[in-house]
Amino acid sequence: MDRDDIKFLALQELGYEERPDFLTADDNAVRMINNQYEHIYSLALQGFEWSFSEKFTEVTTRGEDFDGRWKYNYALPEDVLYISGRYTSPKGGVISDYDWIGSSFYTNSETLF
Repeated sequence: MDRDDIKFLALQELGYEERPDFLTADDNAVRMINNQYEHIYSLALQGFEWSFSEKFTEVTTRGEDFDGRWKYNYALPEDVLYISGRYTSPKGGVISDYDWIGSSFYTNSETLF
């Protein structure tokens, strides 16, 4: 199933029976689906902890001292959907005090996994 299949499923919910060409169709519903697809797709992926998206990785620091509260600012991977665990080492040590803002993760821990 590709993105156009998913878009057509949405159109079928609106009563459409024939699949349009999503690149050239001049229809309000098709334009709206084309405009909203990426945003809704991202929300759907972020809304659940999908097993296919799990990744365990060590992230690198961007620097130190953020607003005087945090010692470290870590750059999260671009494809991060959610964070299910925050550890100080591969074997454990949960980080409970942190801020996650956009692609940055702020904490006082010297390492982040």
